[in-house]
Amino acid sequence: MSRIVEMFVVNMLLWREGKILLLRRKDDNPMWDKCWHFPGGKIEEGEDRFLALHREVKEETGVSLACRPEFLETVSYDWKMPDGSIRRCHVHCYRGKTDVDDISIEEGKADQYLWADPKEIASLRVLDSMGGILDRWVTNGPPLL
Repeated sequence: MSRIVEMFVVNMLLWREGKILLLRRKDDNPMWDKCWHFPGGKIEEGEDRFLALHREVKEETGVSLACRPEFLETVSYDWKMPDGSIRRCHVHCYRGKTDVDDISIEEGKADQYLWADPKEIASLRVLDSMGGILDRWVTNGPPLL
């Protein structure tokens, strides 16, 4: 039986002028390298997920969230890792708006950012786990913020 490692993560669907912020991941694992994703990351031991969201967005983008993010949903998915283990991620998804357009990406974690029109996201290589989130909240979801 495969070893299962549980992870708890937050991510932010950050909107500006009808576009959503995506970061292009820089990773040693080819499964994730050069995939576009929402800003976010792991919740640290004992950390509140709302505080984790603010910390991760600030670390990855330089943006201090001025808005109170809206909670969307929690999704879980399994990644089969090269060593045969399973990484089970529980992702708490939020959305909000910003007026900031000057993004400073976290060195070593991402190599590009993009304010993407929802219509162009389908042409990008995104993390597999984002598919359902994009369908529900961006492509076919509620009106833009």
